[in-house]
Amino acid sequence: MGFWRELSPLLTAIVMAGYVGASLAAEIGTMEGGGGAHGPRAAALNPVRYLGVPRLLGVLIMVPVATLLGNIFGIYGGYVVCVGLLDLTPQLFYDKMIDPMKVKDIWVGLLKSGTFACIVGTIGMAQGFQVRGGAEGVGRATTNAVVYSIILIICADCLLTYLLYF
Repeated sequence: MGFWRELSPLLTAIVMAGYVGASLAAEIGTMEGGGGAHGPRAAALNPVRYLGVPRLLGVLIMVPVATLLGNIFGIYGGYVVCVGLLDLTPQLFYDKMIDPMKVKDIWVGLLKSGTFACIVGTIGMAQGFQVRGGAEGVGRATTNAVVYSIILIICADCLLTYLLYF
C-alpha cells in the first residue's frame, strides 16, 4: 500500500530528476548556449513550444509508466523474497500485501507521479533555457536542475500526502 502511493513514485521521480532533468537541462542548455535555439526564433517559432513541449509531453507520459513498472517489479520482488526466502505462503502474501490495497492508493501514486513529472520537465527545461556562459553555464544549469527538482519533488510529495490523506 505505502509502496504504491509513496515509495515507488518518489524513488522513480528522484531517479528521473537525476537522469531526465539533467538531460533536458544539458540538451536545451547546449542549444541555447551554442545558438541552436536561435533557429526556431529566426523562423518566428517559439523555442519553448518547439523545443520544450514535445520533451515535456514525453516526460509526462514516461514517468508514470516507469512508476507503474517500478510498482510491478517491486511487488514481484517482495513476493519472491516472502515466498522464496521467508517460506511464507502465496496466500498469506496476497492477504497482507495485495488485498488491503485500494484503487485510491494506485491513483494517488499515479497522480503524484504525474505531478513529479511536471516538476522534472519544467525545472529541467527552465534551467536549460537560462544557460549563459558556454559549457560552464550548461554544467551549472544541469546541476541546478537536478537539485531543484529533487527539493521540489520532496516538498510536493509532502503536500500531496497531506492533502490526499489527512
